[in-house]
Amino acid sequence: MDILKMTRSIKPISGYNNLNYTAELEGRKVIIRVPIEDSEPMNPRMIPEAQMLSLLNNLEGFPVPRLYQSSEDPKFMIMEFIEGELINDVYPRGCRLPEQFIPQTVALLQKLSSLELIGNPLCTYFQDWPQSGDTEGFYLHMISLLEQTYLKLRGHYSYLYEMFELPDDLFERFRRIAGQLTPRPFVLSHGDLHRKNCILRNTEIVFLDWELSMIADPLYDVAVHLFKMEYLPEEQELFVGMLHDSLPTRFLAGFEHDLTSYLKAEQARALLIDSVRYVGQFHTAGTSEVLKKQLASKLETKLLQASAFWGNKCFSAEHIYDILSR
Repeated sequence: MDILKMTRSIKPISGYNNLNYTAELEGRKVIIRVPIEDSEPMNPRMIPEAQMLSLLNNLEGFPVPRLYQSSEDPKFMIMEFIEGELINDVYPRGCRLPEQFIPQTVALLQKLSSLELIGNPLCTYFQDWPQSGDTEGFYLHMISLLEQTYLKLRGHYSYLYEMFELPDDLFERFRRIAGQLTPRPFVLSHGDLHRKNCILRNTEIVFLDWELSMIADPLYDVAVHLFKMEYLPEEQELFVGMLHDSLPTRFLAGFEHDLTSYLKAEQARALLIDSVRYVGQFHTAGTSEVLKKQLASKLETKLLQASAFWGNKCFSAEHIYDILSR
């Protein structure tokens, strides 16, 4: 069967890097996931998602979609369609999450931290990666990848970054932080846990989109999750407390300090990367006025979050909307 030919008659759900088609194959509902050919990944992709899903499918207790088929030429994946409610649709930011969400998310992170990396076939994708425990090296590597992406984007979006009045020592500020981090073992991480990547199926949370998974300091995964989730204050306190209590002691030295450092890095990444994405969406033909105002509001938030560290210039959503509309 020509899978890609079949998708031509299906309207996809488009992400930043993939097209997702819902289809019926062999009597079951599936998702056909096809990379967008011309997309420019703005985050490191280390482990092929099919390889990560295959590993987790063969382990007990990981609520993830089942992988049915993957192909490298042409590139596509066929995986289980998860019947349920997307967390972002029914519990958006500002709404209290279902009571099982935090315990099950903590359980996922705890299970990932318990997986043995020695001899794991996924380690072959990390030959030139910082060694487990080299938290300083990992932090510096992630900042270096962010800087490379920034330099690529700056050629086309220099006007945007100039408008933000970013400091001259943009990345040196982060490099000064690296030496203050505490060494801890690395783990397999999801890398992108947020409301749009979680489905409530009956009483179970199923975790989607493993394309940014990597071997990392576990607090990196936690920081990305906290930043993108925007928990209510009491929910964040509950999540951090439950996670701290569930992790082995080898992960806990420097927990609070290092988590704060990773959050700062994530705020910086979000401003540099998401601002470009928002501007692209803003100027895409057919973008509604409602969505344009939402994008301007999101950018206002990103500027405020990054300003505590960078001292960049901030603008109101209304001013951003006016600038981008010119």
